[in-house]
This record gives sequence, structure tokens and C-alpha cells, in this order.
Amino acid sequence: MDAKQLQTILETVLKQSEARQLALVNQTANHATLASALSARITTFLYDPETGLTFENWFKRFGTLINEDGKDLCDSAKVRLLIGKLGEEEYTKYSNSVAPDTPDSISFIDSVKNLKELFADSRSLFVRRFECLKITQQPNQDIDSLIGQINVSCETAEMSLTKEDLKCLIFIMALRDESHDIRQKCLQILEDARIKKKSIKLKDLGEECRAYQLVKESAQSLDTQRAGTFAIRAKPQHLKEKPMKSKPKWGNQVKPKYSAPAELKQNQHHAEGRPNQACASCGLNNHWRNDCKFKDAICHKCQRKGHIAKACRSTMATNAISIVRKPIKTFFTINNNSEWWNVMININGLSHQMNVDTGAQATLITTKLWKKLGSPRLSTADIETLNCNGNPFATKGKFNCQVSYVNGKVIELTAYVSEAVQHDLMGLPWIKALEIIPKEIIQPVHLQTVSANLPITDKNSLTKSLQSKFPNVFGTELGHIKKVKAHLFLKQGAKPVFCKARPVPYGALNAVNAELDRLVEIGAIKPINFSHWAAPVLAVKKKNGKNKDLH
Repeated sequence: MDAKQLQTILETVLKQSEARQLALVNQTANHATLASALSARITTFLYDPETGLTFENWFKRFGTLINEDGKDLCDSAKVRLLIGKLGEEEYTKYSNSVAPDTPDSISFIDSVKNLKELFADSRSLFVRRFECLKITQQPNQDIDSLIGQINVSCETAEMSLTKEDLKCLIFIMALRDESHDIRQKCLQILEDARIKKKSIKLKDLGEECRAYQLVKESAQSLDTQRAGTFAIRAKPQHLKEKPMKSKPKWGNQVKPKYSAPAELKQNQHHAEGRPNQACASCGLNNHWRNDCKFKDAICHKCQRKGHIAKACRSTMATNAISIVRKPIKTFFTINNNSEWWNVMININGLSHQMNVDTGAQATLITTKLWKKLGSPRLSTADIETLNCNGNPFATKGKFNCQVSYVNGKVIELTAYVSEAVQHDLMGLPWIKALEIIPKEIIQPVHLQTVSANLPITDKNSLTKSLQSKFPNVFGTELGHIKKVKAHLFLKQGAKPVFCKARPVPYGALNAVNAELDRLVEIGAIKPINFSHWAAPVLAVKKKNGKNKDLH
């Protein structure tokens, strides 16, 4: 072979190589253009199982587009196209699940299989069936959309039920809300049987539930016995003081000193791993607050961090005596629902409501009220303050103030300030000075004895003798209370009410008129011509049948 022939062969080989390279470049460009066109037609996959956005449903829509229109693409190009349509969170979750492999190193078929398993419907089959049976037509939902929803839900729930499957489903739906743990156990049993491709009957499911309930009751009985044993082992400690069961006369009660049994029981519960009180974050008592998932939650009622609305302290009922802890002393305080006698008075120009305490020998106010009054200068207290148990408590001092009641009379009185009290208590000095209680009731009663020698022979003679000696007592006229006057105070803004008189039966008309004349004669009532206020009276027949009582 000469040089000319060799040159011809080399030129032919070079032309063929250039043709192959050009065809490869054109094919690559065509694949890139095709992949770009397919990517524009495919939406990004975002996983949301609650609305049915699973990878299987997404691939049903776009899988044919990738396989048919992208059949000229190589396997790696299909994988890149598939991975590129995953959302950011979905891609991160998938890449973590296939590590140490990379998503683009897996074949297209295996990638589709892995994505279907990873982004599948998280609900069990029987939960899907249960939710399918609860479908109801929503407001403004037409018939066509309702039929479509039912069709999709039934296909997703695989509603090709056997008779035993239907029995088990009805059994789970019939369980009460209190049996939530049993329902959860049944769903777990049915799901395990479905995965293992085993059929389960209602009878077998019932036996599993009874066995689970028996184990649960046995565990609860063991917990009860253990708690009882701890209560016996806790040696009681005699307390010097006990809180009163009835309402205290003063607004504060000294709390008994520290109780050792409570700490001992708490330590025993700690040793056992069970809390002795409800969690302050969620209200349950089966875990510690440090382990509670709601310890950093925001309450929807008080907007505070650390608990949920169920365990919110601002909404808890306060029907019992609450304990308020202070750095030095601890006192019992009565809640707002207690039956206090409250009066509204004016102190240094400030209207304030105080609790009347007839057992208090001094008027005590809280530091809160003292600050509202402008923090007047205090002088050293000249009395020793004791609670109803005889235990002393500290006072900050005393000050004089101008006090007035409903009569408008201003009196200078002394008030004592203490951090130990939780309510403003009006003692006897203020009660007497302001005449909260009439003086006639507070003043002691002086009895006058009368000695008389009455010739008593029988009952009639005794009656006549007493009537003759004390004619005012046995008189028929109306008696009078001379030492106490009654005062009626109307509410502010009260309007006069005039009620029409009730009709009187004709047969009782004479008796009623006679009774009215008698009341006018003795001064009980007096006739008037006009009044803005009027209330009807009711005539009631007496036992003797003669006169009428007017009510």
C-alpha cells in the first residue's frame, strides 16, 4: 500500500469520526431540549397527605408524560428530570433516606419505587375507610364534586370489603371516645394483618381487645397498690397549727409550718418516676413538666408561654382556699367568692370597698391600697397584731386618714398597714365611728328587774295579775321600737314604680275596710291623696274568720 492509498483511508476515517461526533452532539442537544420541554409541563411535587397529594397520585398524572414523551431520554436523564421536580423539603427527605447513595445514582425504576414508599399516604387502610364513611356534603358543594370526592376516597380506601372486614370496621366506629386506646390497638392489629396479608375476624379482634383491657386493668391495680403502700410508709408529723374549716374572721390565716409528709411522698414519687400532681403545662399527671411537649407552648387565653389553655391558671375555678407563698411568711387567703360583708367608704377622697370584720380590734389595709392613697407617711404601730390563732404578724406602721360613709360625715381615723393581709379589713374602731352597725345594737343592754308579789292561785288569776301590772305589754295597740330607726336607701338611678291595687272580693270588702280603718286609728298607716310609689296588698283571712290580715 502506497502513501496515496494510506492518505485516502485516513481521510475516510476522519470523516466518519466527525460524522459520529456531530450526530452525538445533535442527539445530546435534542435530549436537553426534550428534557427542558418536559420539565416545563410538569409541576413541582409537594407532599401533603392530608389533601391526598402523595407521590403515587402525582406520578399517575405525570408518569405517562415522562415514559411516553420522554422515551428517547436515557435512564439518567429521566432520573434527573424526576429529581428536579421534587420540592426542597421533599428532596432533602429523599436524599437523607437513600444515603450514602446519591439520588442521581439510582435507576429510574428504583427511584420511582422509593419515592412511592417514602411519600405514601401515612394513614392506615382502616383509617382511610373510616374517614371515607364520614364524608358529608359541604355547604355550597354541588353533586358532581361530591360524587368525585366519594369516588376518589373509595378508591384510595380500597373499599372492596369482605363481610368480616366490614364487621371490624363497624366495631371500631362503635367504640366510645373513652376507649381511644382500645381503638388504637384495634387499628394496629388490622394494619399488621393487612401488611402480612392475613385475614382477621371480628371474634379474633374481640379477643385481642379483651386481653389488652385485662392487661391495662392489671397495671392500674398495681399502680394503686403501690401508691397505697407509699401512703402508709409516710410517717405523719404532728403540726402545731391546722387551717380552719370555717371562714376566718380575719382575712388572713397563718399557714401551718412546713409539712414533712408532703415532701416525703413527693420524694417517693420521684424515686418511682411518677409525678404526684398534674403537669402545669398540659394538666396531665403521667409525666413531669420537664418532659412535657407543651412546656414552651403559648396559651391562647392568657397569651403567656409555658402552658396551654387547658392548664391555664387564670381560668381555673377558685372555690377552695388558696395558698399564697411569700418569702418570709405564708398565709391562707379567702377567694372572691367568699361571703364577706363589704361596704363602700371614702378614704382621703378615694372611694374603696372594704370588708367589715367585727372580730378585728384594728383596721388593717394592704400595701396596695396604701400605695393608691399616695403612700402617706407611716409612724410606728402602737399595737401588737395577732391573727385569730394568736400568732403575731408584722405591720409596716400606721397613719391617720380622713374617712366618710354614706352620711357624708368626715372623721379622722387610724389605719394600720401590713404586707401579711390580703384584704382590706375594717375593724371595730371604724365600725363604731362610722356607725356601720347602729350603736343601739353594739351598746350593752342593761336589764332592769322588777320584783312583785302577785297573789297567784290559778292560771286565770296569774293572767289577770300580769295584765294589770304590765298593761303596755298586753295592750292591743301596735307596739313601737323607740331606740332604733330604720333607714331605706334607694339605688342610684332607681325609678318610681306604681302597681295597681288588687281587686278585693265583694264578700271580703267590709272586713278589709274595717282592717284599714283600724290600722289608720292605731297609727300604723296614714291616708294620702297621691304617691309616685305604690305596692298592692293582699287580704288574708285569719284563723278566727273575723278580720283580715293585709300583706
